[in-house]
Amino acid sequence: MDLTETAKWFLYLANILIIIGSFYFSIKVIFLVWTWTPFYRGNAPYVPTRKWAVKAAFEMLDPKKGDRVIDLGCGDGRFVLYTVSHSDAEVTGVEISYLLMAIAKLRSFLTRKKGNLELILDDHKSINLSPYNKIFIFGITGLIDRLKPKFKKELKKGTRIVSVMFPIEVDWLKEIKTEKRGNYSLYLYERI
Repeated sequence: MDLTETAKWFLYLANILIIIGSFYFSIKVIFLVWTWTPFYRGNAPYVPTRKWAVKAAFEMLDPKKGDRVIDLGCGDGRFVLYTVSHSDAEVTGVEISYLLMAIAKLRSFLTRKKGNLELILDDHKSINLSPYNKIFIFGITGLIDRLKPKFKKELKKGTRIVSVMFPIEVDWLKEIKTEKRGNYSLYLYERI
């Protein structure tokens, strides 16, 4: 192969990488915009949790063997996959979006994180929270307001909740810890 032949192959491979990269990032942008439309069935738009926040929330909840952890609105599964790979807890992710659930299940399959993980395509309203003692949620204020009566009714004393970005202000939850980085916040609560 001469230099021109090598250059052609290099350009060919570079074009393929550019096309794949453009497709990957444009799909993410299209999906993000779609979640802000009325056609999205979810209660909150898809905003992925930052990697440091996933790790910090995991450390705040401190799941151990025998704990039951649930992520209400698990999105692409980043918190549940991190939790199942770093603990022996039983982990459940609930998501209403078919597309996000497909992504979470694909990520679970590709990373072989099947141990104590259950992914449920459903709405948070139909999930009984009483068996869970650790809850992770990244919801908007309206969603959290709708969940407050469910939390009050179904959560047992000692259940811990980590809420990303939005505080849960009620007298039957005790705020234990807050972690902030820039304009990003994590709130840890315990049911009293």
